[in-house]
Amino acid sequence: MCTIGWVRVEGTTHVFKQCDLTQKTKFLEPDIAEGIAGRYLAFRREGRPGIWSGVNQRGVGFVAADYYTEQDPGSPDTPPSLCARTSSHVGESSPVDALFRAYEASIADHGTSADAIAYLSNWYLTQGDPGNPDPSFKSPDIVLIADPTQAIFLEYYPGDRPGTAKVLTLSPRQGWFVSTNHARMFQQTVKYSQNHSTYLRLARAEAILDRQPSIEAIKAVLRDQYYGETELSICRIAGQPGQYFTQATFIGTAANGSVSADYLLNGNPRTKSYETKRL
Repeated sequence: MCTIGWVRVEGTTHVFKQCDLTQKTKFLEPDIAEGIAGRYLAFRREGRPGIWSGVNQRGVGFVAADYYTEQDPGSPDTPPSLCARTSSHVGESSPVDALFRAYEASIADHGTSADAIAYLSNWYLTQGDPGNPDPSFKSPDIVLIADPTQAIFLEYYPGDRPGTAKVLTLSPRQGWFVSTNHARMFQQTVKYSQNHSTYLRLARAEAILDRQPSIEAIKAVLRDQYYGETELSICRIAGQPGQYFTQATFIGTAANGSVSADYLLNGNPRTKSYETKRL
């Protein structure tokens, strides 16, 4: 259960993510890695081979969120997607590990958001065994990738039967965009009655960013507890077993050729201060 988004204001581009999980996970300090597209800030967490967020030297920033469907509403009893990317799907052959590696390749090897989205779109549809009649990735997903000129929002749905997997994308027309865990473009998305949180968090984030999009507004979004210390708020505190709680926060920034990230790990914006790392 994550909140992701993008803001562009006065020539500066920000991508952001609030990472919420049900199981306590160790988030690792970011490192500077090298790919085909050059250097990039790689944000990883224990138990996964790829990134959960990041930004490269060309200002291409990546964030993603789980996509909940009607059959998969995201309650503790019916965990979303592939168990919300948790440690139950780990290993060299794990489809989620493969997804995290693809996440990393999107910014490691591509210099524009369009190229990165094209790569991921193809990966979702073809990443399986080429001899398999349905090689597409088997779990829905939501991705946002932005560079200094444009942001592209992607939704992937594996389809209800073999051969019906599809990727849909949109480019925001205004200078900001935010998403939680329900799809905008697919009909199979979770309904409000099944998961209040994803809709309430989206409404709160949109209300805050609509007033005056800025880095300050992003940080206000990421620490927002309008609905209290519960799963309904954007910033969540650890509560009952099985509930989601905020564990890491990322804001990648590209401006005038410089790239940096404000972040905090193993905590939330109400209890920890941001650190900054630059490329």
